[in-house]
Amino acid sequence: MGSVFGALFSVGIPVAVTAYLLIGWLIHSGRLQSFSNRKELNEHIRGIKKEKKEQKKELKKKKEKHAKESDLAFRKWLQFGGGFYGTAALYTFVVNEIADIFRFLVKILNFAAWEIDWALGSIINFLVRTFIDLLINSLQNFLAAILWFMEWGADDDGLRVGMNFVMAYVGYGIGSRLANDHAARDVGHPRLWRWTQRMRAKRKGEETAEEKQ
Repeated sequence: MGSVFGALFSVGIPVAVTAYLLIGWLIHSGRLQSFSNRKELNEHIRGIKKEKKEQKKELKKKKEKHAKESDLAFRKWLQFGGGFYGTAALYTFVVNEIADIFRFLVKILNFAAWEIDWALGSIINFLVRTFIDLLINSLQNFLAAILWFMEWGADDDGLRVGMNFVMAYVGYGIGSRLANDHAARDVGHPRLWRWTQRMRAKRKGEETAEEKQ
């Protein structure tokens, strides 16, 4: 039972939440059509992948770079394969990245632990080494995301790996189905996205007013 509950709380529920937000955002933004079952959802996702490949061939380099920057989570999800596997990988990647960024900031702000002579060259070398460590950790996080089923409690026992797959599959199904249902009834995540858009528009308006002053 320990493996079941461990997989439920470390993989199942987080993947369900991630799928709910991701699929909900794709539906709200018009990238993904509503679906009646999981097979239809998978067909839509395959269509999105095909469309993205065609866009890479057609768009100019500058426009493609802008598109990538504005769709980071979506791009990572497709990069990890999409579906339940890509959702679990994306969740794992984000968690590890946030943890590493937090540790990076703590290390940078903890001047007492720098152990340098405060010469300009030493400070630059320290910052460069720290930045390189961050890049290496990012690569490690990418590999850990691909092997997400080994990342969450796989050392407990062999059953845990299998339960991670089961919980991720079930969690993705529940989250995506709920996202589709809420999009149709205009509750839940659609209100979240509209609120986010209002906040962005309000902030943009405030910045514009400040620029005029």
